[in-house]
Amino acid sequence: MRFKNTREKIVNDSDIKKLTSSHKIFSFIKEKYGIPPNWQRPEGFVSLCRIILEQQVSLASAEAHFNKLNNYVKEFAPKKF
Repeated sequence: MRFKNTREKIVNDSDIKKLTSSHKIFSFIKEKYGIPPNWQRPEGFVSLCRIILEQQVSLASAEAHFNKLNNYVKEFAPKKF
């Protein structure tokens, strides 16, 4: 799926309506847990690194590791890694 606009919300009313009408399990999930947060991040290497860390460990642990790494590296850029 490609986004028309990079500022378009990932979680939006139109997609939620399509999903919840496609199968009753999605309506159940929405009613029980609510609509998921719309996490937006700036494009770039720093966001990519954070996303990779967050997929490997808990969010709190990823935040701590990122902060340590960010304090250790003078310039957070691909060429420094």
